Amino acid sequence: MPPSVPSAVVLPRCPNRCERPAASAREGRRAARSQETRDGTESAVLSWRFLNGLRESQQASIVEKESHPAASAPPAPTPVCCTLPALPVPSCPVLSKPRIAAKWREDASWGRDIGRYIGDGYLPEELGPKLQGLERIEQLFVLQRAMAHRIRYEKGKVTVKREPGKCGLNKPVTFASNIWNRGYANCAGHCVVFASAMKALGIPYCVVTLRSKMKGKPKHAIMQVGFPEETDIRRVSRRATELWAQFYGDTVQVNAYHRQVRLYSGLKFVRSRMGSEAAKRKGLGHWLILDPVAKVGCYHHLVKNGYMTQSKKAFGFSSKPQIKSWQRAEDEAHESSSDSGSDTLDVDVQSA
Repeated sequence: MPPSVPSAVVLPRCPNRCERPAASAREGRRAARSQETRDGTESAVLSWRFLNGLRESQQASIVEKESHPAASAPPAPTPVCCTLPALPVPSCPVLSKPRIAAKWREDASWGRDIGRYIGDGYLPEELGPKLQGLERIEQLFVLQRAMAHRIRYEKGKVTVKREPGKCGLNKPVTFASNIWNRGYANCAGHCVVFASAMKALGIPYCVVTLRSKMKGKPKHAIMQVGFPEETDIRRVSRRATELWAQFYGDTVQVNAYHRQVRLYSGLKFVRSRMGSEAAKRKGLGHWLILDPVAKVGCYHHLVKNGYMTQSKKAFGFSSKPQIKSWQRAEDEAHESSSDSGSDTLDVDVQSA
C-alpha cells in the first residue's frame, strides 16, 4: 500500500488583514481596453521605427552607389516584400490663407500729376462773395476757416478702403470739387483745395512735400503762398496777429501747470532771391509757409513731428522740400502758367 501524501497545511486567516476587494466587471473592461491601447501604440511605434530604419538604409545605399558607380554591382530586383509602404500622414483640415490688405503706397497720391487736379482753379460759390475785396492775408484766414468747417482730416490709407465712387470720388487725391463735396481728405487733398482757390483768385502758390527726420513719419504736404517782392512782411505779420485774435482767440494760453503757452508766434516766410533755384521755379518774392490742415501761422505740429526745425534765431525745413505744383509770382498780373514736377527746392533764407 503506497504511503499517503500529506495534505497541504492551511494556515488560519489573520482577522486584522486587509483584503483587496474583487474587481468589478466595469473595471475589468476598462483595464482590458487600456492594455489593448497600450499594446497597439507600442506595436505602431515599433513598426514605424522599423520602416523608417529600412528607408534610411535604402537611401544610404543609393547614395553610396551613386558616389561609387564602378565598384557597385548590378542592382538586384527589389522583392515585393521589401517595398516600403508610404508612411501615414495625419489628416488635418487645410486652412485658407488670410486675406492680406494691400499696403497703401504714398507714390499713388504724391505723383507728378498733382497739378492736373488743380486745373484752372476751383472756388466754391459760397466763398466767392466772402473773399472779394479782402487783402491777401485776410483771404487766407477766411479760406482756412471755411475749409476747417467743411473738410475734416482723414489719412489716405483710410480713404482708399472706402467704396469707390464715380470720377475718383474716394481717391486720396482727386479734384477740388470732389473733396469739397465729400468733406474729407488727407494733407495733399487739403492742399489741392487750397491751391485751387488760390488759382481761381490769381494768387501765386506752391505745393511742396516735406520729409520728417523722425522714423516712421510719412511725407507731409503744405502750401507756400506768394507775396510780391516789395511787400512789407512786418506789416503783414502785425495784421495777422490782429486776425488771429479775431478768428481764433487769444494768442497765449495758460496750461495745467499754470504756465503761459504761446499759440501764435508770428508768420514764417521764405524768400526767393535773385539767381536761386527757387526763383527760377517760383519767381521772386516772399512765400508764406502755411499748412491748410492747421491754423494760419501755426507751426508747432510741424516742428514736433520733425518736418521743420526751430531754434531761437533760425527756422527752416528738416530736409529739402519737393515741388509738386506751383504758379509763378511773375504771372500774377498776367495769364498764369502752372506746371508740376518733383524737382527738389533749395531751402530759402528766412526773412526777418
